[in-house]
Amino acid sequence: MKELIKKILESDNLITIILAFITSFLTVKNNQRKTASEFFKKEGIKVQERLLDFWTGLLMNDLETNVDNYIKQANLKGKYNVQDITKIILKESMLYSSKSTIKAIGAYQQYIFKNKLEDKKSGFDETKTLVLPLRVTKRMKYDVTGERVSEIDVLKVRINDLNFKKILQARIYIIWLNIKENSGKLIVLVIILIFLYIKFKK
Repeated sequence: MKELIKKILESDNLITIILAFITSFLTVKNNQRKTASEFFKKEGIKVQERLLDFWTGLLMNDLETNVDNYIKQANLKGKYNVQDITKIILKESMLYSSKSTIKAIGAYQQYIFKNKLEDKKSGFDETKTLVLPLRVTKRMKYDVTGERVSEIDVLKVRINDLNFKKILQARIYIIWLNIKENSGKLIVLVIILIFLYIKFKK
């Protein structure tokens, strides 16, 4: 087995093998994305629009107001309490969202669990509480409509005094979240680059 691996690494076809692997991986991902997109368009469009409205509302209103609006839209008044409604929203969000959107929802939920938002006073924490639901809204909008929006453009709508400092804070935090989210892919990329470096160094 070791000899086989050594031969592969020493082979002139190593780059071809790596490129073929990457191409195959991207093709599978693209097909999965197309399949998911078709499902989103055909099934539960009203639910998706309701969910998009809820997550967008978190940028403008408090959680309780958004839950009340969701209750009215879903005709659930008097049937469930706020905690039950929140669970329904999360369940439907996971059901009708792409893998990317679910990751953004997970990051938001983890932050809510670990931090009491009402106790945070600094501007940077305020930016965090907007960026997290904003990432969900951006990705869910793409799931539903196929349109991409810029996080910073949406922040400009939400924050009237959005200055350079706040924009920089938001961009740094978004980059950090994306790195955390894609750490596995980055590790694979680093391994591939190491193999290529060893190959060409010889």
